[in-house]
Amino acid sequence: MPPPKLILPFVDYGRIFRVMYSVLDGRAHTHRACIFFAVAGAILLRRHYQLKALPVSGAAAYMVDSNASFVATFGKIEDGMLVSSPEAFHCWVECDGYAIDFMAPVFRENLKAAGFSSPIARKMFQRPLAEMAESSAELDCDGAFSLFPNSERTQAMIENFEAKASSGDLANMCSHWYRRPPKRIAETLDMANDLGKVDRLTLHGPEVSGVW
Repeated sequence: MPPPKLILPFVDYGRIFRVMYSVLDGRAHTHRACIFFAVAGAILLRRHYQLKALPVSGAAAYMVDSNASFVATFGKIEDGMLVSSPEAFHCWVECDGYAIDFMAPVFRENLKAAGFSSPIARKMFQRPLAEMAESSAELDCDGAFSLFPNSERTQAMIENFEAKASSGDLANMCSHWYRRPPKRIAETLDMANDLGKVDRLTLHGPEVSGVW
């Protein structure tokens, strides 16, 4: 079967990821910044694509290397179920029946920090929610996934993000910097802090090499 039509082109996904990565790099643990990737990513999709994108929080499982049967899980096991908690969760974007995870290209660093050294590929994650696996047995091919949204965690994520002025400032900076392909995007952006010091950001980040 041919792959399903994507609501966000591959090139656009990669550019959105690199803009957010460039703004975050050196200011946060980028490989653990799923909240920022979800909330800022949803903002970019709403502002630049007029899509009804919403950040979602909960537990998640992704088959990231079927040859090694390696499933990346975000959450904790409770009574045999993968669930989320204030300390163990993941965040992604839901939009027009799709799940989009802008943190996927840095799963490698996230898993390495958790003690797993497998060289996970840097791929785009954008899949129809209708294709979600209903059991762990169905996580049998690269890109197979299960998501477990938690409305309480989602509300807490949004409230915590909005409570931090710096988070909103960084998200707005991403939106200001971003340009939809094929428009050219500036390779640098000047950012001033509260003390008036100006830092020059350079567009960079790992290249997204494929699709899950």
